[in-house]
Amino acid sequence: MLPRLLVGLAELAIMPEDLRVCIYLDGCTDGSADLLSQAVSTLPFQLMVEIGPKQRPANAGAARRRAMELGLRALGGAEGLLFTTDAD
Repeated sequence: MLPRLLVGLAELAIMPEDLRVCIYLDGCTDGSADLLSQAVSTLPFQLMVEIGPKQRPANAGAARRRAMELGLRALGGAEGLLFTTDAD
């Protein structure tokens, strides 16, 4: 699903000039980090990726908190919107 998400964002009819996409990976073993590192140079928006520790058991709340912190850092104090999803 990650490749389709990136393509969908890249094909937005109206591309905000300051669009930042932040992706927090927590314990992924599916190649997501490699896919993102290969795609970053081809995207028409800023992509920020953070790879968290592999937690066992997984903790969706902790991952969501870290993802929101990443988003807030990306905003850098500016106004903006944060959207989240848990892909798995």
